[in-house]
Amino acid sequence: LALKKAQAIVTGCRSRYNAARARVQDTAKDECESLLGEETPWNDMFHKLKKYKVDAGDCNVKQNFGAEDNKNSPEMVRRLSAWVGKNRKDGKLRGRGVAVSTSGAKGTHEGKASEESDIEN
Repeated sequence: LALKKAQAIVTGCRSRYNAARARVQDTAKDECESLLGEETPWNDMFHKLKKYKVDAGDCNVKQNFGAEDNKNSPEMVRRLSAWVGKNRKDGKLRGRGVAVSTSGAKGTHEGKASEESDIEN
């Protein structure tokens, strides 16, 4: 009898946990989409990276641009390559607990967006 009660409690806890987890994920996704909708230089580059991924099939932005490589201008690809490299470096530093400067025109949400995106591929 005690075992059945314990199993029922565990089942209830799992159900509440899964429901809460789904709510948190939905909230985080909505917040991220809202932040990415703002017009900031960081968001502009993030959206260019998403377009590049559609065109090229990955986020491995080549620093050496060839006209046959993709549909983007050489200058845009150069800037995008530098931006991706910096964000990858910053992400690795944040992963090791190192404070990363968010000065300049970047928004305060770039870490969250890049963590949730496919910026590594």
